[in-house]
Amino acid sequence: MRDDTALAALFARLGLAPSASLEEVHSAYKARLREYVSQGKAVDELKEAHRVLADSSLRDAYRIPAPAQPLALGVTEYGHGARDEAGEAPRDANGRPAYGFAGFQGHRLAMEDALVLGAPCASGAHLFAVCDGHGGRRAADFLTAELPAVIGGLPLAESLALHLPAAAEKAYAELDRKLLRVSAEEGWHDGSTALAVVVSRRRLQVLQVGDCQAVLCGAFGVEELCVQHRPEEPSEAARLAALGEQVVNGRIHSLSVSRAFGDLDSKALGPGVVASPQVVTRELDPTDEMLILGCDGLWDAMTGQDAWTLVQRAGHKTKSKWELEAAARALATAAIDRGSTDNVSVILLLLK
Repeated sequence: MRDDTALAALFARLGLAPSASLEEVHSAYKARLREYVSQGKAVDELKEAHRVLADSSLRDAYRIPAPAQPLALGVTEYGHGARDEAGEAPRDANGRPAYGFAGFQGHRLAMEDALVLGAPCASGAHLFAVCDGHGGRRAADFLTAELPAVIGGLPLAESLALHLPAAAEKAYAELDRKLLRVSAEEGWHDGSTALAVVVSRRRLQVLQVGDCQAVLCGAFGVEELCVQHRPEEPSEAARLAALGEQVVNGRIHSLSVSRAFGDLDSKALGPGVVASPQVVTRELDPTDEMLILGCDGLWDAMTGQDAWTLVQRAGHKTKSKWELEAAARALATAAIDRGSTDNVSVILLLLK
């Protein structure tokens, strides 16, 4: 446990007295974030101060006054579709699978995530997506409006699977060019990652741009389906080095992601930031139970196994029912409680 001297030094770096209340820390936290939020920078000292003060046992040890009110999570939205009532994965009249979702603003000044919840694709498949904006929400909203048509036009049929990566590369490049044209015309400077999953009864088709993650859960544990496209990730670091791009403090042109849509300013500085998708096709088997989609605000606070354990506990699984909305809300709340300072968005998809 941190001693009083170290705690005082920590608070001094934040410009706070060592006896600061949680309200004072929260106020300083939001004020400091206001300086950094447009660039998406994390403030490690503030994150640590919040972690210390949010823990009642540590507050007692440091004789710090408890907050008069708890920190607001900033619940943005939550809900469910085709709730499981029958002991098997239900689908609505259009064949859309059961799902629950939650989107929490958390400690950010604005909610910049946007979701696609079961848009219909060909052959009875449905599209779910998490778009995590940075520097604003306009790019994320643009993507949620455009992705259903773009992905719906891809060769998703099993017989055409070999053609999907090349077709997705071409379609995503055109979508990014469209967003960049709009950004130039409208004066937008934000961008967004995008994790898109096409769900059918027999397989998942995942298209990943950025650092969200899809975790497949079942009887044999968890499987992370995507690469998180960050500058320090080995394959991305090699790609950037081959292009002659420099990574500074884990960032490329001020971004903490190496693949994203939009980001007009960063893409003007060099070829490193791209919207090229990783495409993953995964055949489902009877042991696969659930798919967890989440933005980086979730995965920065927990592993895939952590998330699956929490979902099983919070979802109240019985022989006849999953409480998917409750589980999604509990998962997002846990990420905030564990120190995530980002927006946190979660989609849970029931597969069996």
